[in-house]
Amino acid sequence: MLTVDVDQRRIVGARVKAKAVHVTSESEAARRYGQLSKTKMVFGTVLSVDTAVNPTTNRSTTTVVAEYDFGGGVTKRKSLNIRSVHVVAPEEENQQSRAQWNQQR
Repeated sequence: MLTVDVDQRRIVGARVKAKAVHVTSESEAARRYGQLSKTKMVFGTVLSVDTAVNPTTNRSTTTVVAEYDFGGGVTKRKSLNIRSVHVVAPEEENQQSRAQWNQQR
């Protein structure tokens, strides 16, 4: 039987992560995360996926629109190139949930 792997980044509702400097401005990321601002990953949920073709070069560009959670009730909606978005592994999801739960206590 032939199995086909589906790119999880293209599924609406999937959990994804991206660098904080890609989601927000570099200065805001530095204010929030300090020295880790260029490596900090923020988690989000895919809202939509769009593919557009450049008519002059015939190259397609795929963008992922996701809502990212910065903690403390702050969320941002951002459209990023699919190359800047990564799939969240289940164990990463559990670590994030525990960290948020501990912050709320």
